[in-house]
Amino acid sequence: MLALPFPAIDPALFTLGPISMFGMEVGPFSLRWYALAYIVGIILGWWLLRRNIKAGLSCLTPQQLDSLLNSCIFG
Repeated sequence: MLALPFPAIDPALFTLGPISMFGMEVGPFSLRWYALAYIVGIILGWWLLRRNIKAGLSCLTPQQLDSLLNSCIFG
């Protein structure tokens, strides 16, 4: 049977921790590759829409864009 080998890639980009703060231990905190993709996608989308607003290509205002971004992130 033919099969492709699965690459041994760690899903965590980096891991911090555990971190002691105010007598409490927090962590470990791990940033994963897909989380980085979400962060880059949200920032890139915000930047492109902001650029379109400044060029007059969008009917949104900057305040509406920021409200939309907050709704998308928390939704």
